[in-house]
Amino acid sequence: MNRFLFTISLLLIFNCLTAQCVDSTQIKPYYQGCDRKYYHPVCGCGITYFNDCIAVNEFGLKYGSFTDGVCSFFDFSFFPNQLASGTSDKINFFIQFKKPDYNLAYMYIVDVYGAIIYRRTIQTPFNTETFVIEESSSFKTGVFFMVVESNNSYLIKKLVVIKAG
Repeated sequence: MNRFLFTISLLLIFNCLTAQCVDSTQIKPYYQGCDRKYYHPVCGCGITYFNDCIAVNEFGLKYGSFTDGVCSFFDFSFFPNQLASGTSDKINFFIQFKKPDYNLAYMYIVDVYGAIIYRRTIQTPFNTETFVIEESSSFKTGVFFMVVESNNSYLIKKLVVIKAG
């Protein structure tokens, strides 16, 4: 019974905190006006968003309820997150660290069996790094996971590759 009450109270607290920074009437589910090539992360409600346009128009964050930068030690993003035949075989990768000092991260792309198909060490004296993964043209059709590790923290995001054949 105590666990149930604890869970309910956490949900209520989360809903109250979210209500302070999200206006659900502002969400535009089919909005296409945000530039997905412009990675300038913002932190709102404890979540890192790709940029302020996406945070406001697609997730309904209120202006003033978010700050520039990532919420945690680091965050990364990439596009496209689905490679299809007839489209560019290049993946644009972005990473931002919370502090602008010497930063080190390891990025891996692994298949569903855990085999590493791509790896890269990211070292930057800045808090932001951007690069293009040219080798993605050799990836086979399937679901992959992009794993980034830095300072014993891990983030994992899904990548889908669809090749004609």
